[in-house]
Amino acid sequence: MGTSYSVSVAGPETRNRSRLAMAIRQAIEQVDSLMSTYREDSDISRLNRHPAGHPLQVSEETLEVLEAAQRVGELTGGAFNVTVGALVDAWGFGPAPPAGPPDPQAVLELQRATGWDKLELDRRQRVLRKLDAGLQVDLSGIAKGFAVDQVAETLEDGGHRSYLVDIGGEVRVGAERAPGRPWRIGVERPEATGRLVHRILSVSDTAMATSGNYRNFRESQGRRYGHVLDPRTGNPSETDVASATVLDSSAMRADAVATALLVLGSQRAIALAEREGLPVLLLVADESAGWMEIESSAFRARISAGAR
Repeated sequence: MGTSYSVSVAGPETRNRSRLAMAIRQAIEQVDSLMSTYREDSDISRLNRHPAGHPLQVSEETLEVLEAAQRVGELTGGAFNVTVGALVDAWGFGPAPPAGPPDPQAVLELQRATGWDKLELDRRQRVLRKLDAGLQVDLSGIAKGFAVDQVAETLEDGGHRSYLVDIGGEVRVGAERAPGRPWRIGVERPEATGRLVHRILSVSDTAMATSGNYRNFRESQGRRYGHVLDPRTGNPSETDVASATVLDSSAMRADAVATALLVLGSQRAIALAEREGLPVLLLVADESAGWMEIESSAFRARISAGAR
């Protein structure tokens, strides 16, 4: 997945630490083997090479993630869309070596091959069908969260209730480390110059994802553009939101929604959060205060209640 992961398990010492570590690694490897665009044999890479009109059988996990991505896309009015893989590559954030930014005409051409109407999902037959040969899928905005959930379920299936799983900044925690001691998760300050903690959240039994453009970006001719694309324009997102943090029971859903909120901008993001009851924390640049926090009502309620 091009990132690091960390898993902490609290509680009595277990005799099967090596077996548990192997199970965790296998859960992550399974997701990577199915959804990475850097692996030629993954479901997604096979789909991206597949001719239009021909069915392609894929794993249940891949279909689950694609369906979740589609639901978040509908929820956010198209601000999240995993069919923008060709645009991701064109802007230099895919597996190919980065080139210069694409010109507007190239972006327009690539956009014509994006959209959920160009990809059919058949859950019963576990089949995908591209309706446009140029359609390319990229799950980088949701697959890490899914992997976090898979590891968490592996731990819980093994009887481990108190844990912290972190894959590339997407996090899920179980029960408190000890009575009265919730897990403490840092929300990073959205600055490219170094890793500083902006705020620490005390949480348990929840997932948390933060999206921002301050780490993964390109520079060309004195201009910086981030890795999160606005599917509606085909261009890198440029809104007032520096980072978006979402709490949810599912790290997969939190991952995707946080990405979409970054694209929507603060006003639309908070309006969506209030309408849907989403626990959301936005950081917006403020000339006087540095970073201004915007919290949804659900976020304030969950943090005051210990994010249970």
